[in-house]
Amino acid sequence: MTNNKKTVSVALLQRIFPHYRAPIFRSLGERMHTRIFHGKNHSGIPQLINQYSEECELQVFFGLSYLPITIRLMKFNPAVYIHEFSLSLLNLYTVYIISRLTGKKFVLWGHGYDRAKGFDPDKRISDKIRQYFISKSDAVILYSDKVALELSQRYPSQQFFVARNSIDSDTKRSVYAQLSRIGRKGIKDETNFPNGLNVCFVSRLTKNKKIHLLTDFVKILKAKGVHCTVHIVGDGPELPALKNIVSALQQTDCFRFHGSIYEEELVARILHASDFMIMPAWLGLSINHSLCYGTPVATLSTELHPPEFEFAEDGINAVVAKSIDELADRVLDIWSNDESYQTMRLNARHYYESKLSLINMQAAFSSAIEFVSRKDNLTGR
Repeated sequence: MTNNKKTVSVALLQRIFPHYRAPIFRSLGERMHTRIFHGKNHSGIPQLINQYSEECELQVFFGLSYLPITIRLMKFNPAVYIHEFSLSLLNLYTVYIISRLTGKKFVLWGHGYDRAKGFDPDKRISDKIRQYFISKSDAVILYSDKVALELSQRYPSQQFFVARNSIDSDTKRSVYAQLSRIGRKGIKDETNFPNGLNVCFVSRLTKNKKIHLLTDFVKILKAKGVHCTVHIVGDGPELPALKNIVSALQQTDCFRFHGSIYEEELVARILHASDFMIMPAWLGLSINHSLCYGTPVATLSTELHPPEFEFAEDGINAVVAKSIDELADRVLDIWSNDESYQTMRLNARHYYESKLSLINMQAAFSSAIEFVSRKDNLTGR
């Protein structure tokens, strides 16, 4: 797309620039004048610090010292600000004020509220502040259909857009096509997958994901005469503790620790060959990866989850249970019925292609930008 078609300039501000955001930012940069302003990464998630093009320059500021980027923002002079909706980011307040003083458009992007606490502006000052921003912004982009529906009922005059978290669907679609030609059996043979049920956990090993429950899952299935192998792909602070528990329970033959893997094809092989991707709690973008490669998800509804949890449709593309015992029983039932299991794999792929592709996320951002631009016939730079 040529530059003369890029009529709107957009500044996106968020805490970090995680690697999985690259596709959506690149897509936006190809369609409009886009710059990404972000801070240092302390989360352990791989972050990009390069630039895609002249129109998508990467500006870096550090920690919560946001004042220096104010000059950069004003020099860029965007028509639209899209800011991560986090009250702890000081720049949320300064950029909002700048947008009001300069007549620019201000769009929020995020979860909407703290999912662990819910939304109650009558009782919590933090939610009262969120309420103010929601009502005063020109538009709000949310990750969740459920949250968008809830907030739209509270604030019918506000315009909400849903941008379901997406990943580099084009690359993964290509890898999936290659793996499909090999077939799951061929991949299992090549990667030396053991007989029995194979499940995988693909994510950072953090406490909020309740990974210790995986040993209970294995124990329950073993009592039913089923050998289950859990493939752990990732690293994190809870890895040593998990290894200690596995050793103490004498389950070393049931766990394979693959470490952190960043090569897409290698991760895809484990995901595609696995019978389920299991994550007891905090089911995030790993579900996108799993559904992309046709692998159903197993998780618990009684634990805390980010918005991506909504992608897990119980009995359709996932097994969503109330306890680890129920989860093990239902996974075993579906896995033992080839017709039911193959249908679930097909459903996983269909859900990904129809709802989680990059083009859907990009369309939500574009719609929000077009909406606020039409308000005053905004033409950008």
